[in-house]
Amino acid sequence: ISRRDHPGFRDLMWDLVYQLRLSELERARVIFRWMTSKDMRRLQFASPERGSPEAFLTNYRRGTFARVYELLCSFAGLSCVTLSGYAKGVEYRPGCRFREQPHNHSWNAISIDGAWQLVDVHWAMRYLSSERNSPENLVYEYDDFYFMTEPQQA
Repeated sequence: ISRRDHPGFRDLMWDLVYQLRLSELERARVIFRWMTSKDMRRLQFASPERGSPEAFLTNYRRGTFARVYELLCSFAGLSCVTLSGYAKGVEYRPGCRFREQPHNHSWNAISIDGAWQLVDVHWAMRYLSSERNSPENLVYEYDDFYFMTEPQQA
């Protein structure tokens, strides 16, 4: 599905979650895998209307991958929220304090069969190959660890 372009959001959601009768876990996983295998920079829809899901998805840079995942999950009938906080990225050094700094990362909590699970689409799809935070150091590679990660390991 990630290799195909969809004319509209409805078509995308039909192919992702409604064509088959999927469980909550399967819907959450399909959306996660679609996002982690899709080049979100090249996502396009025919004539997206202002304020529509298509417009939101094609302009995701104004938000985060976590907000896109939340949106897709909500249209798939799943309870999902975006969480914001701090992540120890390449700039982190032991002893650094996060107090009084703006949040630097977001991820999701999703309810699967009544239990809340953690999901991080952003870190599941790419990582930096060196300590320099620049586009040329981004490596796009899927890491399943970030789907339903145990909280003590996140």
